[in-house]
Amino acid sequence: MPNRAKVPMSRVFRDRADECRELAELFRAEKAREHLLKVAADYESMADKAAIFELQDADRESLKINSRKSPAEYWHRIVQLNSRRPSISD
Repeated sequence: MPNRAKVPMSRVFRDRADECRELAELFRAEKAREHLLKVAADYESMADKAAIFELQDADRESLKINSRKSPAEYWHRIVQLNSRRPSISD
């Protein structure tokens, strides 16, 4: 079985949100555009939540998560996680 890099769900959701926004630009009907932009916002929200879970899982694995981390510390880690896009060679 080939060794495949695991793409974080937060990245998958953000990519899908980007696709929805790109599609929205192609529609002339205002309702269709609005609907796609709402779907994109929902995917972004899902990505934020997934990133928090991914960070918590990573922290549990490596650092034995400290439940008193501030939201700012989690947000910093979310930005770090989502800035790492998987490359084709991964």
